[in-house]
Amino acid sequence: MLCLLARTRALVVPTVVISFLLAVAVAQEIELPRPPQTGTDQFGRSSDIDGTRAIVGAPAYRSGGFATAGAAFVYRNDPGGWIQEAALSAFGSYLDAGDNFGLGVAISGTKVVVGAYSDEHNGSLSSGSAYVFSLNPGTGAWDPVRLVADDYQANSNYGYAVDISGDDIIVGAYNHDVGSPLVSNVGTAWIYHFDGTNWVQQGKLLPPVGDRVASQRFGYSVAIDGDMALVGAAGPNGSIGKAYSFRRTGGVWEEPVELPRSVSPVNSGYGQAVALDLPSAVVGANAHSSPPSGQGAAFFYQYDGSNWTQTGLVQAPNLEALSYFGFSTAIHGDWALIGGRADSLPGFTSAGSVSLYHWIGAAWTYDRTLTATTRTASANFGGSVGYDGTNAVIGAYGRDSWRGAASIFQNIGDPPADVSIVKTLTTAGPFL
Repeated sequence: MLCLLARTRALVVPTVVISFLLAVAVAQEIELPRPPQTGTDQFGRSSDIDGTRAIVGAPAYRSGGFATAGAAFVYRNDPGGWIQEAALSAFGSYLDAGDNFGLGVAISGTKVVVGAYSDEHNGSLSSGSAYVFSLNPGTGAWDPVRLVADDYQANSNYGYAVDISGDDIIVGAYNHDVGSPLVSNVGTAWIYHFDGTNWVQQGKLLPPVGDRVASQRFGYSVAIDGDMALVGAAGPNGSIGKAYSFRRTGGVWEEPVELPRSVSPVNSGYGQAVALDLPSAVVGANAHSSPPSGQGAAFFYQYDGSNWTQTGLVQAPNLEALSYFGFSTAIHGDWALIGGRADSLPGFTSAGSVSLYHWIGAAWTYDRTLTATTRTASANFGGSVGYDGTNAVIGAYGRDSWRGAASIFQNIGDPPADVSIVKTLTTAGPFL
C-alpha cells in the first residue's frame, strides 16, 4: 500500500539540563520533562524505549489549537541527560480535534510509529490512522508517513495498538468489521514492511475463522519481533480473551496459532497487553481474579521454534484487588516488567506500580517493585511500560489530575547494588 508523504511538524528543542543526586535507591529514575500542560493531556498513556531514545504519547494533548488531537514526544539520552528531541503530531490537514494521536507508540532505532485511533479518513469517523516518523540525519527532522487501512471503516479504531521491529510495523484495529456479511468488531491487524523507499502492506492478520465473532476485539494489543507477530484479542463480555502468534516464512505470514493457557477465567482481560522478545512472550490479563477480584495476572511463554509453551503465570506480589496488574507489559531477554496502574501504595490510592520479574533456572521469579519517587493518588504509574534490556520508560498518565508524567529507570536487570536516583530538571521550549 502506497502511503502519503509530508514533512513532520516535529520541533528540535533547545534544552538546558541540570542533574543532581538525591538519594540511594535500587534503580536510577529520571523523570522526563513534560510539555506545557494543555488540559488533561494524559502524557505517559503510551511509552517505549530503544537505546538512547524514548517516546511518550499524550493522546489528549491540544496540538495546533485542536483539543485532544494528541501528540508524542521523542527524548534522547545525551551526555548531559535525557532531553526532549522532538514533538510529533499529525501534519497538514490531517491534524484535527479528537484524533487521539499518541494512544499507541513504539520505537526502533531512529524510526517511531504513532497511532491515532480516532482519526477520520475520507469522512469515515474514527477509522483511525498510524504515522511512521523516520529521523532525517541531514536535517534532524522526523519525516512522516501516514498509514491507513486498505479497507478503512468508520469506528474501526485502526492505530489503537502499534509496534515496530526494524523495518516491520504492526497496527491493530480492534473494532474492524470482518467477513461477508460483516461481523462487527472482530478486529484486524496489518503488517507493513519498509522496502527502502515506501512502507508496503505485507500482511493482513485475522483470528481463526471459528474465532471471528462479534466483539472479539482482535488487535487490542500487538507486538512484533523479526519474523513473529503477536496479537491480543480481549474478547466480548463473558469471554476469556485470547492471544495469537503469526510467523513469517518466505515473506508470507502464516495462519494464526493460539497461545495456550493453564487457566481460562471469563472477563479476565487476557490479551489486554502483549509483549514479545523471542523466544519469550508475555500476555497481560489485567482483570484476572484468582482471588482477589480483578487483581490481574501475566502469562509467560517460550517458543521452541515450532510451538509455544506456557512457562509461568504470575500475580502482583501484594495481591491487591483491582490493581489492574497486567495492564501493560514489556519483556527483553530474561527480564520482564508488568504494570499494575491502579496498585495502591500507603496513602496513595491507585498510585500504581511496576513489578520486575527475572527468568532464573526454569521459572519467572519476582525480583522487585518499581514505584515513582513522586507519588500521587490516581497517578496510574505503570499505565505504560517500555524496556530495551537496560533501561525502562514508565508512564503515569493520571498524575496531577491527568496531566500525566513519565520516567526513565536506568540499569534495570542486574543493576549495581547501590545506585543513586538522579532527578533531571530541564528547561525546554517551544513545544507544540
